[in-house]
Amino acid sequence: WRVGWVLVGVIGCWLTSPRLSINAESMRRGILVVPGLGRSDRLQVVYDNIVNLLGPTRASTPAAQWDCVIYVYTSRTESEFWTSPENAKKWSYLSSRCDIVENIGKKVTENMYSLQPALIRAAYQYVFILLDDIRAPTSTSGSLLQQMIDALTCNRLSVLSPMVTAPLSRCLH
Repeated sequence: WRVGWVLVGVIGCWLTSPRLSINAESMRRGILVVPGLGRSDRLQVVYDNIVNLLGPTRASTPAAQWDCVIYVYTSRTESEFWTSPENAKKWSYLSSRCDIVENIGKKVTENMYSLQPALIRAAYQYVFILLDDIRAPTSTSGSLLQQMIDALTCNRLSVLSPMVTAPLSRCLH
């Protein structure tokens, strides 16, 4: 599987324009939301994505202005998911960087419903939805988060969504 980012209604400046610069003081905060996590095999993907997008610590960088919420649907009785030595380190980092909301048995759509635009519009300019089974690409030229904001700003868009290209899709073209 390969992952890219789809820009809704791309005008064409993403690949041809120079990188835009956003003043950190004037940039309103954004929020990263993982709307559903409940499997150990997906915890590594979420961990890698958060580290990649927000950095290893809450340093005084533009990424530090971002909030993060992870909705978890697995109960605490699933001890491997929560407390295995391998997962405990990931949870330690994630809980230091993100708010962990335990909605036992709730699925992605139910958690997405809680992100009502009227409730978050005043606080956030950008909302990025990160699915637990999509690995964000690593950036080779700076902050991936900033590159995504640049793409949105350059194209006057508000939605950036993951695009998954499966090996089977080559057969469909």
